[in-house]
Amino acid sequence: MNTDRKVIDEMLGDEFTKIVLQETGLSESAPEMQARFLAILGSNIMKRLALEILSVLPKNDHVTFEQLVGSGDMKAMREFLEPRIADLDEFMIHYANLEYEATKTEIQRLNQETA
Repeated sequence: MNTDRKVIDEMLGDEFTKIVLQETGLSESAPEMQARFLAILGSNIMKRLALEILSVLPKNDHVTFEQLVGSGDMKAMREFLEPRIADLDEFMIHYANLEYEATKTEIQRLNQETA
């Protein structure tokens, strides 16, 4: 099995992913299309979270936040954000869900247009 196929199979294998694909109407689509959608969804969620975080952080913390995003150090980012955003987990879940619902609605609309 080639590496790309293995990555796609791993990405599409978990239960949460199966639910997302079912809810968006993509469960019967080609695995490559499913993987592309999941990558776009993940990117959209990360961008939404970054924008929402920046909207509540004081301007003097923006550079530090951007550096932490660039570093990929999730532990350091959490340590930085927790004292600055009340209920950080709930904040992130809320905005991730909003972006998921917006993306899901758009995919469903596109599916209906092409059906």
